[in-house]
Amino acid sequence: MKLKTFIIAFLVLFAISNKVFAEAPVSQKQQFIKLLDQLARQSILDKYQDIVKHPEKAKYKNELKYAKEEVNKAKKIIPELRKLIKIGNSVFDYPGLIAHGKIQYTVLKQISDVTFEKGYILYLGVFFGAEGIRETDFQIVFDENGIITEVNDVDWKL
Repeated sequence: MKLKTFIIAFLVLFAISNKVFAEAPVSQKQQFIKLLDQLARQSILDKYQDIVKHPEKAKYKNELKYAKEEVNKAKKIIPELRKLIKIGNSVFDYPGLIAHGKIQYTVLKQISDVTFEKGYILYLGVFFGAEGIRETDFQIVFDENGIITEVNDVDWKL
């Protein structure tokens, strides 16, 4: 009887411990950080993209191979990052985003003859090919308080 009780207690504790120590679901923030950590900064992606487009610019052995690998990795990661960015959130909810992208402060719209709404546009992506819209690059528009107001495709006109 004692052995039976011990076995039942052991199985119950084992089941509880598995449930408690089971891997917690990954939050969107953790998922974003994990993806961004795999991605080179935009300034570096621009360099790699240039090397892929113009292989003669590769200065070191295997630089072209590495550049192709990084650009291909970016082509997979960037659409996944975009899915995680939500309008209405702060850019500061996405650690590392500002440091990774190419950012500019600009006039977003004219309110009156002398009044303008200013904000930021952050670009992240790789672009190859002809004119048009690609899923491998996008722009985030956010106001002076860091609130994301738009996540846009980039329509390349050559």
